[in-house]
Amino acid sequence: MTSEDRKWLVVYTKPLNEKKVFERLVERGIEAYLPLKEEMRQWSDRKKKIQTPLISRVVFVRMNRAKIPLLYEVNGVKNVLKHLGKPAVVQEWEIFNLKLLLQEQVWEEIDCYAASLGDWVIIEAGPFKGAMGRVFLAQNESRVCLTLENVGKGFVVSVPQHLLRLK
Repeated sequence: MTSEDRKWLVVYTKPLNEKKVFERLVERGIEAYLPLKEEMRQWSDRKKKIQTPLISRVVFVRMNRAKIPLLYEVNGVKNVLKHLGKPAVVQEWEIFNLKLLLQEQVWEEIDCYAASLGDWVIIEAGPFKGAMGRVFLAQNESRVCLTLENVGKGFVVSVPQHLLRLK
């Protein structure tokens, strides 16, 4: 099997099972990616930084579609996201965008289906160099929505317009 045969897919988990599912997938030798963000949580007696999933109930796996039935053997896996009756594929650049977002920790989450999406651009410099997204303008500054289109999630970052190039 070549690396071209392996695609990133979206696995939905049972509620609050993302980390366990991720561990179980890795234990079985399945390439998986669980984007985690740091959050400060407060209890009555203390505050603590914890890592929580960026997208609740989602783990990404990179595998050949023929091996998808193996996913359903993993405890905590609910199903695989489908698009037009086939497993939805997440593009390599979308995974790259997620990794950049988590490194920088400067973004806001939006529902991409509700946003006014514009031109596709590539960010040419700065902390998000190489990321691809769609632009929309807000308050005279360029804002780029880095999306996971098949999942319906996006993350907005502010980028000076001179750093953008039309795709």
